Amino acid sequence: MVAGLLIGVWVARYLGVTQYGQFNYAMAYVSLFSPIAMLGLNDLVVRNLVRNPTHGNDILGTAFVLQIISSLLAFGAPVVIAGVIFP
Repeated sequence: MVAGLLIGVWVARYLGVTQYGQFNYAMAYVSLFSPIAMLGLNDLVVRNLVRNPTHGNDILGTAFVLQIISSLLAFGAPVVIAGVIFP
């Protein structure tokens, strides 16, 4: 935690007020779309693997494909929205 704090302070001092504000804005914007990419599948996958261990490949494959698709959407959505907001 101390290392994270020190790096955060160093980055803030290096970038200055304006660029650090823009950096934080971008990070907040990305963090809004991160849950979309995860879909909350971790707990569901574990539960279904415990209930049906014989269907492990199907469960993991489906979760993988769903997360890949949602990650691509979560990557593209901010780009499109930023392009609309800031032409």
